[in-house]
Amino acid sequence: GVGRIIEATGSGELASTSFSLLRKGGKICLVGLIKGPIHIENPLVNFIFKSITLKTVHGRRIFRDWEESEKLLHKRLVNTVPIITHDFPMSQFEKAYEVLLNG
Repeated sequence: GVGRIIEATGSGELASTSFSLLRKGGKICLVGLIKGPIHIENPLVNFIFKSITLKTVHGRRIFRDWEESEKLLHKRLVNTVPIITHDFPMSQFEKAYEVLLNG
């Protein structure tokens, strides 16, 4: 499994699935505002025995965080290659959303 997950979509289903993807000692941070229930399938195996660390984020300084993130990206201190799968010009925003929604 993976060592760390940051769940920022707010999807209860995705958050629920995230626990099964973590390795032992993994950490999950729930940033998205989940409005529905979270269900951990097989909680002994996917949560308890993995010794998972769970953190939530609330009340962050959104504008400061965005500005700091922008600085890190501008200075190329974050490697975006592994996380950016597509690059669309703004004129193709409809196609970009189609790809996003359909995988």
